[in-house]
Amino acid sequence: MASPLPSDPTHLLVAGDTHSNHLHWKHVLLPAAREHQVDGIVQLGDFGYWPLTGEGLNYLAWLSSEIDDSGSWIVFVDGNHEDHKALLQLPRRPDCFVEVTNRILWAPQGHRWTWQGVRFL
Repeated sequence: MASPLPSDPTHLLVAGDTHSNHLHWKHVLLPAAREHQVDGIVQLGDFGYWPLTGEGLNYLAWLSSEIDDSGSWIVFVDGNHEDHKALLQLPRRPDCFVEVTNRILWAPQGHRWTWQGVRFL
């Protein structure tokens, strides 16, 4: 299923170093995203992608459900606290993002894109 990532979002929430912290997402980031009516969240490093652990799977399932309910999405840039081997096993989409879940995308190292005239790398 293709992610609902818009081609040119206008309102973004930028976060970093969430380290798969459910409570931070639940009590800080997701409420802020709702309050400010953002199109999506860009997470800059240390998202906490660990799909081969029970805790990592629970985190992805919970966060996917939460953002699915809100209609939002997340793009994350990997940090040093990710399972890089697992990320590299996932196929790239035509736009070069990698779909982790239907609403969570990984922007691989070196990936470039432009939204609203702003270049992201």
